[in-house]
Amino acid sequence: MADEAVFVYVSFNDEVETRDLIDAIVNAGRRVAIPKLEDRQTMIAVEFHGWQTLRPGRLGIPEPPGNTAIDAEIGIAFVPGLGFDSAGNRLGYGAGYYDRWLIRNQGVRAIGLAYHCQRVTQLEAEAHDVPMANVIFY
Repeated sequence: MADEAVFVYVSFNDEVETRDLIDAIVNAGRRVAIPKLEDRQTMIAVEFHGWQTLRPGRLGIPEPPGNTAIDAEIGIAFVPGLGFDSAGNRLGYGAGYYDRWLIRNQGVRAIGLAYHCQRVTQLEAEAHDVPMANVIFY
């Protein structure tokens, strides 16, 4: 576990801020991977090598250079969302990037990050939706 990388989204707009989380993981000596969109269907996890290396990607969200995926080396993934329920169901942004990534990487422990106002009573999960193992509310 200690040698596994941690996958963390780079916060954008009103998402739970992740800069301090990423810095803390790096400072603890762990490898961090962040999302990079390859195309309209595929997101990969690319190793983070510092804030100065990031550039706006397809959706304007900062992404790392290169396209070498380290998906198989990830143990934990921190995932954004618009809403989460107590069963770990997640309402995403509608493009399905995280659900497809989590389906391809089924051994990864998915943890949602959200504000308390994003907690909902129940979400209707679809067959392709991947529930979170945990959700941390701020």
